[in-house]
Amino acid sequence: MHSPAGSVISAVRSDPRSTLLNALPLIVICLLPVILYLPSMGSPFERDEGVYATVAQGLLHGQMPYRDLFDNKPPLVYGWYALSFLLFGEHVVAPRILASVLLSLTTLSLFSQARMVFPRGVAYVAAGLFGLSTGLPFVALHANTEAYMMLPLMTSLVAFTIGVRRNGVRWFIVSGVLCGVAVMTKQVALWNLVALMGIAVAWRWKAGGFSWHTFAPSFALFGSAAAAVAIVAVPFAVTGSLDELFYANVSYNWLYVGVLSYSERLLDFVYGTAYVAAVAAPLAAGATWGLLTLVRQRKQPLDYLIVAWALASVAGVATGGRFFPHYFLQLMPAAAVLTALVLYEVVNKRRVQPIGRPALGVAALMVLVSFTTIG
Repeated sequence: MHSPAGSVISAVRSDPRSTLLNALPLIVICLLPVILYLPSMGSPFERDEGVYATVAQGLLHGQMPYRDLFDNKPPLVYGWYALSFLLFGEHVVAPRILASVLLSLTTLSLFSQARMVFPRGVAYVAAGLFGLSTGLPFVALHANTEAYMMLPLMTSLVAFTIGVRRNGVRWFIVSGVLCGVAVMTKQVALWNLVALMGIAVAWRWKAGGFSWHTFAPSFALFGSAAAAVAIVAVPFAVTGSLDELFYANVSYNWLYVGVLSYSERLLDFVYGTAYVAAVAAPLAAGATWGLLTLVRQRKQPLDYLIVAWALASVAGVATGGRFFPHYFLQLMPAAAVLTALVLYEVVNKRRVQPIGRPALGVAALMVLVSFTTIG
């Protein structure tokens, strides 16, 4: 008797062309970030990109971030820039090439995550929506911290989901390490780690009640994330610049956010969310609808994983305190999955109802505003 896995392997060996054709839609979807980035690859660096490039060049010449060249972002963003310069030369296109490739891999990772939890159709639509969202002006199309943070952050969610399904601690360790890498690329990824720890406790509590085993996955997540952060901090310890690392990434950022009054923060929030709501209006509406649908219909802790992930991403955007449009890229994976879930519920489950003229008018207006803003 043949196993399903054996049948799949036999099919792949017997007809590789069929396998390639089946994978072609996903390949095209995953290439969307690269395609959308191409027209702006050679654009001059914007402010943040110029700073990252300067620190990365200093890093390649033996200087230490924070001690020799000051900025307030975690050290791995300069590592990503330095890697792009080593791979593609010290040119403005280098960080954008690497960012677009990482976002393409993030699209594949998002597909894998959605496929484990939702039907295949949801996974394809979610991956497609996220791929398209990487072309939103000012939200993406640059090489800012979020573009590099998304891949380790998304793959940490994939590893966590595998860990829940297989009840394997090593997958939680992998997830924690990836969260640590994301945190050392941008600090706000910490909220996504907290969300995973909370879901892990809820899952174990529901499965086996309260005991020390209930917290084992969370300890694995936190411990491995802390270990990843510590490893990144080793060069700073060796060079005696741990104080500078802490000041730039914790103390200075606390001051950076705190210097704004509450009215200024509110104004930034209005400007930032209004722009993103305009440029990605259908996605924003779909995500809100999907969040309500998911909360109403799902019952298991794993079903709430995307809800917790979405709320953690909202907290990550809010923690920055400034609400620049590129902060909102962190929300796009969750928004894409939630919107795809709505489309699946409406179309594939045949819950199609006649669309009234007011609803049709609002939808058309949202699409028009979105395309006009993008244009």
